Amino acid sequence: MALKKYLGSCRCKKVRFEVWIDLTQGTFKCNCTSCVKARFWGASALPENFKYLEGESEVSVYSTRIDGMFCKHCGVGIGGGGDIPEAGGKFIAINLGALDNLDPKEWASVPVSYLDGLHDRWDREPEFISHL
Repeated sequence: MALKKYLGSCRCKKVRFEVWIDLTQGTFKCNCTSCVKARFWGASALPENFKYLEGESEVSVYSTRIDGMFCKHCGVGIGGGGDIPEAGGKFIAINLGALDNLDPKEWASVPVSYLDGLHDRWDREPEFISHL
């Protein structure tokens, strides 16, 4: 496992963070309402591998099964967190679009899996994935 440090932020830069992720282990797209509407493309990180550098108090949390983290000012979603035992337990899901130093070539080559969060069936792909 090759963890790499990524720096991230919202659009207005009031929220800044760092996270250690191994993108070769895969990324995901989910078909739940929140992920589809936000066009979320994420990567999972352990909670201990995520740290706010600035602006934690500027983050608003939208709670469903997963707590979405958004900048109060520009509205950009930086990720979310939760505890879904059937999906591996506690996690932070990082919005790849919020990573400032993710090279587009690296992003284009990462493996992607698809989650059926809409139906809470985390162990299988949704029936349709081409729109994700």
